[in-house]
Amino acid sequence: MDEEIKFEAEELAQVEAERVSIQGGGAQHVKADKVYVNGGGIGQVEARFVEVQNGGIGMVHGENVTVKDGGVGCVLAANVRLDDVSVFCVAAGSIEGSDVHILFDLRAAVLFGMVVGAILGLLKYIERCQEA
Repeated sequence: MDEEIKFEAEELAQVEAERVSIQGGGAQHVKADKVYVNGGGIGQVEARFVEVQNGGIGMVHGENVTVKDGGVGCVLAANVRLDDVSVFCVAAGSIEGSDVHILFDLRAAVLFGMVVGAILGLLKYIERCQEA
């Protein structure tokens, strides 16, 4: 897989290549070694290296992810660099950046899961006590 795909202002469903470069376009699913996005968007990315500027990604899974001036739904990566970005959920080995708005990081997600689990367990216990 030694190929590069570049496209501008196009919408593609699925892209698979060694390198993908998107400028002002979008794709639903991208699987590649390296992904570059400038002013575009991707629904889901699986790549070793991801770099996004002035764009967005729904969900990204990779080793090194860099996002500048954009937005991301969920990030699962070893190393993440975020600058002027809004993110819903991040699970990463290291997170760097500035002016980042994260709704859930890994600790918050774990805490949220524990609290919701405890509440649901308590509600189930109350329900069983009322049946008896």
